[in-house]
Amino acid sequence: ATSAHQVEGHCTNNDWWAWEQAGNVREPSGEACDHYHRFREDFDLARELSHNAHRFSLEWSRIEPREGEFSREALDHYRDVLRALHDRGMTPVVTICHYTLPRWLAEQGGWENRQVESYFVRYVTRVVTEYRNLVRWWLTLNEPMVQVYKGWLIGQWPPGKTSYPAAIAVVRRMLRAHVKAYGVIHGIQPEARVSVAQHALALSPCNPKSLRDKLSVHVRSTIINHLFLDALHTGVLRVPGLFWEHLPFGHTLDYIAINYYTRDFVRNTGFSLPGILGDGKGV
Repeated sequence: ATSAHQVEGHCTNNDWWAWEQAGNVREPSGEACDHYHRFREDFDLARELSHNAHRFSLEWSRIEPREGEFSREALDHYRDVLRALHDRGMTPVVTICHYTLPRWLAEQGGWENRQVESYFVRYVTRVVTEYRNLVRWWLTLNEPMVQVYKGWLIGQWPPGKTSYPAAIAVVRRMLRAHVKAYGVIHGIQPEARVSVAQHALALSPCNPKSLRDKLSVHVRSTIINHLFLDALHTGVLRVPGLFWEHLPFGHTLDYIAINYYTRDFVRNTGFSLPGILGDGKGV
């Protein structure tokens, strides 16, 4: 599995590139793996390793570089990518939005902008209409709660905030965006299979005897591992420490997609943000 910004190189028109250029990361993406030009030989290597499927992401900022304007060149490029996978007997699994946002949207507030849901639906409609004959397996969003955690709770990713109210507002918008996209995709392509990519973390307290560390494990696990999928399954958004909210989110997952990387040992560093989430060290 890959994401466009990780591997394509020179994704210069999105919020992550701007974040990098502002000096917020140790290693900017730059040319990356030059996968944008080398995808065929990369897929040859994957096929030699007996891969029978490949998950990749569409780069929204390439496909819609300016608000409401879709790039024929970019759409044709990803069609070539999909055909290259089919030619090698590999099933495409397509992530529609893997963290990055077009710069024009980020400048309007990104996921904090109330219009983001309609922008997302417009984008989804275009790409699913374009590729419906080449893709069955879709992921609307990659690890939405990781994005919220990193971007709005601890401030390590764009837009670099630590605001619980803003984070909850973004969660709501991401949930609604997924649900609307789910309906759009099935309206265009009834046989499609649709989900989100869910990050799953194994969490343990740094000090097994510390109630504070155990509290941070519980809060972090609830937010990252459970909140988003539970809402999409049950239709209830359970926000830790604040409220339960019944919203029409249920039954919009056709399969479960899990990303599992590591185990984190969690140490509580306070009872406000970000301390309540704990300082996690992966192993």
